[in-house]
Amino acid sequence: MRKVFASLLLLAVLLSSGCVNVPQELCVLPGLCGGKTEFAHDVIVIKSLEALPNRVAPGQQIKLQSYIENRGNERVDDIEVVLYDTCGLFSKVVPECPGGKKITERGVGCKIELLPLQTKPVSWNLVSDKNIRILSRCDLKIYARYTYTTESVTSITLIDYREYQKLLDEGKLKSRGSYITEGYGPVKPYLTVEEQQPVPVGDEGGIITLGFQIKNRGSGFLSEGNEIKFDWQGECDPSRLSSGTICMKTTKMGRGGKYDIVYRAGNGKGDVYSGLKECLEEHFKKEGKIALIKGESPKIICPIPLPKPQEVNLPKESTIHVTTAIKYTYEFRREVRVTVEPKI
Repeated sequence: MRKVFASLLLLAVLLSSGCVNVPQELCVLPGLCGGKTEFAHDVIVIKSLEALPNRVAPGQQIKLQSYIENRGNERVDDIEVVLYDTCGLFSKVVPECPGGKKITERGVGCKIELLPLQTKPVSWNLVSDKNIRILSRCDLKIYARYTYTTESVTSITLIDYREYQKLLDEGKLKSRGSYITEGYGPVKPYLTVEEQQPVPVGDEGGIITLGFQIKNRGSGFLSEGNEIKFDWQGECDPSRLSSGTICMKTTKMGRGGKYDIVYRAGNGKGDVYSGLKECLEEHFKKEGKIALIKGESPKIICPIPLPKPQEVNLPKESTIHVTTAIKYTYEFRREVRVTVEPKI
């Protein structure tokens, strides 16, 4: 009892401190093993936006100054920073793009690139219409739009049924959770094991149930709307992905000394993704897409057949890692209020 109480006390301290991963010694408590690590949600952000001055007379000039920051761990190219709403109060709008390219699509702005943790200024000079005769206010709105790929990794632990029964009879069976890493980016794919691990594999194989879900964890918006399409790619090469699609890949494993779920899972003819692919394709065949409602999609539940131990080489326990990736175009927005006030 003291050991359990001490474990619970340690867990409370860890949770209050924001620590995600649970130490191995707490595995005596069911369901506590495993852990999740998530990197920054918002990658390209509008760090600040200021209008100087924010109150002018008709015919006078405002300088709209923004600073765009990359909070991620890799270079991001072709970031569009656009002033898309001026309320019709300005007769002239000229962007300043240091080291960047001017663009006029869907507004007026610049195309820039950012290295990891780099910040760049983007500004606009606006001249208010000299014909304004009454006090007018405007929320000047800008967005930073970029294309990004987010990857997540989920571990799956399997156990031979005889080993499972032995540990259970001896009271030594430890519940394990998946170790999940969610990479940088606002839109994240989540692959979860929907049952207690390690998952036992009997003489006739078995079933492992996986759940798949997409969540918008950032402060902005998907540019294509709140719908994602499914595009199967065995290698999941981000450079080949079209925006607004998901793909999957797996860590390659040899057959020697390891349970070959990568080769034999699913329909028995392909790799671990055979079952996932069939499940997701069946869903997308019916729906055509997956919609995000209040920032997340419904969870798709996929039962995946497991091969028989005699068909493959299953040690006492075996852990594999599954990588899921999603490529998308995202917008981070910000606005600032200005006033055009005729002189009395």
